[in-house]
Amino acid sequence: MSKLLDHKCASRSTAACFGILDDTDSKPCFIVHDAGDKWTATVLSSEGRQVELYAIDNCPSIVSVFDNNSKRCDGLLVDGSRYILIELKERNSSGWFSDGKQQIVSTLGEIERLDSALGAKIRYAYVCNNRRPKSHSSRSNSLEEFKKRYGVILRDSATIDLDKLQ
Repeated sequence: MSKLLDHKCASRSTAACFGILDDTDSKPCFIVHDAGDKWTATVLSSEGRQVELYAIDNCPSIVSVFDNNSKRCDGLLVDGSRYILIELKERNSSGWFSDGKQQIVSTLGEIERLDSALGAKIRYAYVCNNRRPKSHSSRSNSLEEFKKRYGVILRDSATIDLDKLQ
């Protein structure tokens, strides 16, 4: 098990639908099952499958090993053998996707530096914004370039449907 997967900053769910919330600037993100209108991201999964969320940003043991100047995404969602980086945004202003993408890139670099075996497992990344929940087709070139450069499929959606990922 990777030292970057801190169980003290983890939450789990076996529900078919749950949310991820990052409601403060100083606490790690976490899984929630109620208050759906406040969710920053919605996760859909086949019921009965355990899904784990490991907070990265604001998790003391993770923050302590990351470069102090690096930007960090909010967490790593683990669904069996699928590892998905997530960055949570709640902004209407422009630039939210670029900021989130940069946090994903920075986090990928730090994970690769600290635990290349874990880095090799990450195949998806989401920048989730509950105020702009739908993906924009104008980003398709940027998303394709990201995949070619980092080997990770980047999506801009507030809904993560685990059953649709390969």
